Formats: sequence, C-alpha cells, structure tokens
Amino acid sequence: MKKWLFILGVLLWTSCFDDKGNYDYIDLGELTVDGIITDQWYELFAYSDTLKIPIEIHSTRYTEGEEPYTYEWKFMSQSSQTWDERNEPIDYTVSREKNLAIVPQLTAGEYFGFFIVTDTILGLQEKVDFFVRLRTTVSEGWMILCEEKGEARLDWIMNLTEAEERISRNIWKGNNFKLGKPYGLSYARTRPKMSNRYVFTENGTFNLDGEDAHVGEENDVRWIFGDSPDIVHGRAAEVAFARGNKLDMIITRNGNLYARNPLSTGDIYGFSINVTSDGQRFEVAPYFGHRSGAVGGGNVIIYDNTNKRFMALDDDNKKIPHVLTFSGGTADFQAETGRDMVYMDWTKDNYTFALLEDPEDEEMYVYGIGVGDNGINERKYYMKLNRPNKDKITHVAFHLYYRYLFYSTENAVYQFDMEYPETPAKAVLSFPGETITTLKVSKLALYIAFQPWEKLRENQLVVGSIVNDKDEDECGVMRIYDVPTLMGPLEKKKEYTELGKIVDIVYRDRD
Repeated sequence: MKKWLFILGVLLWTSCFDDKGNYDYIDLGELTVDGIITDQWYELFAYSDTLKIPIEIHSTRYTEGEEPYTYEWKFMSQSSQTWDERNEPIDYTVSREKNLAIVPQLTAGEYFGFFIVTDTILGLQEKVDFFVRLRTTVSEGWMILCEEKGEARLDWIMNLTEAEERISRNIWKGNNFKLGKPYGLSYARTRPKMSNRYVFTENGTFNLDGEDAHVGEENDVRWIFGDSPDIVHGRAAEVAFARGNKLDMIITRNGNLYARNPLSTGDIYGFSINVTSDGQRFEVAPYFGHRSGAVGGGNVIIYDNTNKRFMALDDDNKKIPHVLTFSGGTADFQAETGRDMVYMDWTKDNYTFALLEDPEDEEMYVYGIGVGDNGINERKYYMKLNRPNKDKITHVAFHLYYRYLFYSTENAVYQFDMEYPETPAKAVLSFPGETITTLKVSKLALYIAFQPWEKLRENQLVVGSIVNDKDEDECGVMRIYDVPTLMGPLEKKKEYTELGKIVDIVYRDRD
C-alpha cells in the first residue's frame, strides 16, 4: 500500500523568511494491489503450465470502476544482464494486461517478477515484486545413466515436491545420434549457467543441453579442445577454485589432465598438464579433492597413479602440478604413499578423503586431508579399513559430514566409522539377486535457496543396482536412504524400479 503525496505549492522567499515551511499538499489517496504472492515461489513448467495471477486494485482517490491505469508484468532472470550488446536496456515485459494469464515462453531458471501499475493522470507508479521458478522435466533431478543394447540411455527422476515426482524413462529414445557404451556422468556445478553436465561414452564426452538434456555433435566437448581431437574419452570432470582461481578440469580415461578457466572468454583446453617440473609425465587417477566453496585459496588435489602420490594444482592451466605438501596435522602419512588409488572425494566441511590399496598385501587404507586456505593442507585421518571379509569392493562413497565410509560388494553395502577404526565395517544393506552398480552421496550447490526437504539430500545414500534376471530395459532399481548419526540403521526413503540397466547416478541441481 502506498500513500502518494504531490507538492503543488512552492517555497516563497521573503526577506524575513516568514513563510518558510508553508506548503500546499494534495492527498493523492492510498493505492492497494492485492492478489500477488510475494513470500513464496510461483513454480511451474516452462512452455506448458499457465501462470494466472488475478489482480485487485483499490484506491481512495478514484471511485469504484474508475481505473485510469496501465499495467506491466516483467520477468527478469536472476542471472540475466539488464543491457544488450548495443548498450540498450532489455525489455523483459511479458504482458500488459491487468490480470496475468500466460504460458511462460522462457528458459528454465529462477526469475524476479515485477508488476507495475501506472496512474496515467498523475504519472505515478506502484511496483510489486515476486518470484517465479520455471522448470522443464530435465532442468533438475536425478540423471540416471543406463545401458541398453550396447548404447547409452538416460532416465530422469524430477522431484516436484517432497512427495510428488515425475519419472521419465529413456529420454534419448528416437535420437539417432549414437553414443555407444556408457561409462559415467559428471555434474560440475558453477554459475552463472556454466555448469557441465558431462556424459562419458564410448564415442566421446558430451555436455548435455541445459534445456532438454539432448546430446549431439554440437555439444561434443572436443570442440573446446585446442587441437579438436577425434574423440575425448573423459572419465572425470570438476569445477573448483584453486587458490582463488576457477578451474574447469577433465581427466581422460588414459589419465591425462586438462584445465581451463571458464571465466575467460573463448578459453579452451590446451595441452594436458599432468607433467612434473622436470618434464616427467604421469597418469592421473579419475578423482578430485578440494575445498567446498569458492572462498579462500585451497589446492585442488589429484593423485599420481604412476608414482603413487598425492599432487596439488594451484591456480590455472599455465601451472603444472606439484607434490602435495602438508602443514602439520595429527595423522602420520606422506604424500608419497606407494599405494593404488581406489577412490577419492571431497566433503562439504573441507576435507578430502581417499581410499588406497597396498599392492603387496591388498589391505586398504583411509587418508583424510584437511584442505585449508592458501595451500595449507593438514594430515587429519589415517587408518586401515577394518573389513570383516575380503570381498571385492566395487564402489565407495564418503558421507559429507559424518565420518562414515560406505562401500559395496556385489550385492551388499558396508558402513565404516572412521572415528572408531578398531571396529570392523558392518553390513547395512543387502540385495540378494541384484548387482550394485553405483553408490553416491549428493552435494548441494552453494548458491541455491533449497527447501528443507531438499537439504536432506546431502544426508542421503543413493544405491543403484540391477536385478540379475530382468531384461535390461527394466532391470534398474534406485534406492535412497537417510543416514542417522551414531551408526544407526539406514532408513529407506524412496525406491524406484523398472529403470534401465543403471551405470551411474548424479543429481543435477537447478541452475
């Protein structure tokens, strides 16, 4: 509600200033705009759902039915520019009707909404702000990479609310572009709208389209490599900050590491940088460690498979990795481990954990590194993985906050408490007649205001498996479990069946 006052009188100057502060005012009345929700998101699907907002306007200046107003509805993306390439203001008007009733023809994303009513007699305006979140069926959700008849297939689960979801199976069906055998997914989160949704396949690495998740020749990552190779066989990708500089990195299947700065216009991947200062090349394991956010100057941690040691990458693709150095800590280990990398990942509280195997006795060891600012790394955890048996470990996941290590064998999941390493890992899940194909803990983006139920995703363990005696077009099962404290029993929250033959699962946050 606004009360508009317009000064019609002027200040009259006299020698004595007797009239100082003596004005004439006209009360323009009070204007009220009702009907717009301002404290919640309007959420709908772009290009399909209709956004309806009926408006009621009340004014004490005009009689009922008298409305000398014009109206404007504007949507401005929260990541959009306000000026175009000609340095002219961009008009984001979507309607000039009093009541809004439109199917938004805009890309998925989060928008500032503005309703502006103008009094055509007085030339005054009232503005009401609101928020709109537009989605597509693939603008966020679980990306489930599958294999069917030797080809990559993508299933998708989108959570509309905590209880409601949309499941899309084989969204690439009918696409004549052949990807070949699928190997994995990577979602490297960054902003604005520069996130990488990579799929690694037999025929190359492709960045899924942000609107409809399609793949094709145009989003083959080889076009952003300096020498445009025939195929880029990616195995892992990450966007991280190294000593304050943003790095967009890819590790290929043959262990080459490439890095670029995505904030530099036209920047491409140049030569691989997995080389020591004395010119010796080494193979990089397909994992990254680093600090959680963009603040500070931590290292990006990689692992040298050739010389079996932790390495650090400092700032940009003009630098080469060096052996990781430590500044104290309570654990006793060196960067040179002499062991084979099994798995490595970073957590949300700025730790990087790695599981390594000793080639002599096949025992496995956990390394925990605190990644601090300015290249300061501390040795925090070091212990043998206390296994109740020597079944082959197929997949590993570290909890983001609790000191839990999860690993799977063929059809069982084990949980190991790193705070009590003398206690053997315990079997927490078992799936007879199935084969576990992926084990994940998801990380939420730092820059999105998530709902409370969405935030719980960081505390959940995701298990993907296939039913051994089912056809590959419907053999996949995805289960989601809450992880309690104090090694309490895992609590199943969701189960999805009749998916494809699952290879990998990654959650895509909304950009």
